[in-house]
This record gives sequence, C-alpha cells and structure tokens, in this order.
Amino acid sequence: MTAANLVDSATHAPPWWPNGGRYVAGRKLGQGASAETFLAREATSHEEVVLKLFPPGARGAELEFRHLAGAAHPGIVRVRDIGRTADGRTFVVTGANSGLGY
Repeated sequence: MTAANLVDSATHAPPWWPNGGRYVAGRKLGQGASAETFLAREATSHEEVVLKLFPPGARGAELEFRHLAGAAHPGIVRVRDIGRTADGRTFVVTGANSGLGY
C-alpha cells in the first residue's frame, strides 16, 4: 500500500502509519523533496493534526523538530509529537491551522 492509497480509518491504516493507531489517517496534503504531509486526526481527542512523514533513513529531521518543539511563537505551529514508525520512518505531528484551508 502506498501513501496515495491512504484510507480514513485507524483499523485500515497502512502498516507504516505511526504510533499504533493514535492518529487516524486522513488525506494527503502534499509531498516535497524530504517528506509527505497528511491531514490526520488524533484518535482520542478527534483533533485535526498535520502529520509529516519522512522516508526511511532520513537524517536530521527528528533533531530539527525536537529543537523546534521548544519554540514558542505565534508564527510557528506547535509540535505535538515526534517519533518513529515500526519501519523506521521519522514522523512529526503539529497542530492543524484551520485558517489555512486544508
């Protein structure tokens, strides 16, 4: 299953989807040179979040976002979670900015 086939169900999420079902897969927002970005939902709170998923073996992303997690500024989205999928992909979860029209 590829990211393009992502479905909106925690029980049908692809095996590389992060955090053991904590995030319900949503639609793909985009793909850049370094990562794929998805709209998702926290399974317990049902809050919309943005999940950035890096390819296996990507280096530096986790450290960069751990530094960003400590930043507090109205122009920076809040980092909510950082981790690795079972297949070693780094992911970063931020709050969704509803004003951006996802």
